[in-house]
Amino acid sequence: MELAYDDIRATVLTRNHLGDEVQGINASLELIRRMRGGSWPAESVTEDFNYVGLVWHECEFREGDSFAYAVYDAAGHYLGCCYLSPMGRRTRRDGLRQGRRARSTRTHANRSSRSAPPPEIGRDAGDARRMAHNPEVAGSNPAPATK
Repeated sequence: MELAYDDIRATVLTRNHLGDEVQGINASLELIRRMRGGSWPAESVTEDFNYVGLVWHECEFREGDSFAYAVYDAAGHYLGCCYLSPMGRRTRRDGLRQGRRARSTRTHANRSSRSAPPPEIGRDAGDARRMAHNPEVAGSNPAPATK
């Protein structure tokens, strides 16, 4: 499956994107932390570590729990990845991606061996603000009012 807009192409993120994904993460550590919030990635990732995450994304896509895409320009240069989650179907794994992902390969391997997707958790207001507004992303929604 491919999504396209102008000169941008997005294909389902799989373990076949491992090299581009690891290189992209490691070249953008600070930017990723600022855009996502939290401390992940705390340090450079390895192919062994990231492989488990990519397999997990494949499973999530197949089950319809979330949809991760590798994004490339028309010349085939890797731009990064994006994650789309169905409305109201936020999973525990999504929460882990909000800054708690880099615990250990063992932890991710244990989660990946589950036969069923992780239980859903609710979305908090902080998640909505992070997803809706990022001052470093041109064209993002204006900052929501906070109480």
